[in-house]
Amino acid sequence: MKKILLIFICLIFASGLALAEHGTKKEKGYGATQPSKMKNVNIYKSGFYSCVNGKFKHKNGTKVKDPKNTILIIYNHGGGFGQPDQKEPDRKSRLRATCGLGGIKIGDKTTIMWNNKKMGGGGKWGGARGPGGWAGPKGTKIWQKCQHLGRYKHRNLEEYEKNRSIQNPENNFFECIMTDFNGFKRFEKTVELVKMFIDQGVPPKQIFIIGVSAGGWDAVRMAGLYGNGELVNGGIGIDPGGWYNMQPPGNIYWFYMSEAKNKYKKPLPVLFMGMNTTDVGAARAKYDDMKWIEGMGGEMVKFVELDIKALKAKKEGATEYYLDGVECKIRARAEHGIGKFYKAASGHAFAYSACFPHYHPQIIDFITKKLQ
Repeated sequence: MKKILLIFICLIFASGLALAEHGTKKEKGYGATQPSKMKNVNIYKSGFYSCVNGKFKHKNGTKVKDPKNTILIIYNHGGGFGQPDQKEPDRKSRLRATCGLGGIKIGDKTTIMWNNKKMGGGGKWGGARGPGGWAGPKGTKIWQKCQHLGRYKHRNLEEYEKNRSIQNPENNFFECIMTDFNGFKRFEKTVELVKMFIDQGVPPKQIFIIGVSAGGWDAVRMAGLYGNGELVNGGIGIDPGGWYNMQPPGNIYWFYMSEAKNKYKKPLPVLFMGMNTTDVGAARAKYDDMKWIEGMGGEMVKFVELDIKALKAKKEGATEYYLDGVECKIRARAEHGIGKFYKAASGHAFAYSACFPHYHPQIIDFITKKLQ
């Protein structure tokens, strides 16, 4: 299997991705960038991280040594409800899957990865799971304050925009919960963080945001509102969770879509990465649902979907992904991670899998084009 994977990696570099243009062909073997072990490392603090010779390295702090020659890629994790489980053991794969994006030479500049754990606070979980959905005494203060207003009103963009002028925190659940919702608090803190790096001397054109789930929406929003060199140059949104008709506050998806329609920059400096199999909290993150990004001038990359025929031939359940016949090995993660709600792992779990580094060339190419 290792030999097959190595052959596949070589084929990627010969596939016409113009890697030689930005010097990456000799810099990294993308598929081999995930280290097998990450022992004795506080893996989920804010700080710089990379993979060197198959080993994960992490350094706390925010000081960029050579800001003028640095291409800063900020990673925003998921958890738009401010979940308290950001230190769970499986979180190591979040950084392990992206650490190979650091240390890439693009022209005379070098990429570095920085893990953003400066986010937090806000609404956290909306409530406890019950027979009627998300409700109950275990909800946070903002949930308890707002739940009497009811939910699931104005379930399309037209209705949302039509009624926005008469909605306020006193009469509308979504406007109420937005006053203390982590999905917005984390974005505000990311803006502050980016400004801090700019003050150090990192040019906005050399700053990119990459994120999964809620972090994916951070990336899309940062690029849409502040992209093309205003605060950042672009965003890479991986399986971004829009909370459509799911956990509260579902209709915040329509806030995002109204913002995209009326405020986002064009052409949209966004690279969307995902598939049509996504997780329970990101019902509007499916590839087909996100084609509006392409319509606004952004780019889209579709992950491989389940190879059902191969699974049936082996008489197995649909719980594994394959990349051109190479197993991604995310079955275990699907069984205990966010994919447990489905028969297969979600786009989230795919982004944390051994297959994700194979898409690093598309990310580097996106960044390269934005720097030109």
